[in-house]
Amino acid sequence: MSKSRIVKTLNYIDMSRNMVFGKVPEAISGLEKLNVSHNHLCARIPPSKFPASAFQGNDCLCGPPFPPCKRSMK
Repeated sequence: MSKSRIVKTLNYIDMSRNMVFGKVPEAISGLEKLNVSHNHLCARIPPSKFPASAFQGNDCLCGPPFPPCKRSMK
């Protein structure tokens, strides 16, 4: 199955506590449920419907549902 087909059929992803680094991809908006808590993510959170608990415990995420990003994070 191609990578793009997997993404289109994916409804839920739980990558919590997996030492994931980087930023949250824009593609999360198509998911029904998401949990990327307790990793090492650091960037602006893309617009999404997920609660703060889906992102908590990361190094430096910003933007709703967390405080606004500093200019350097935009």
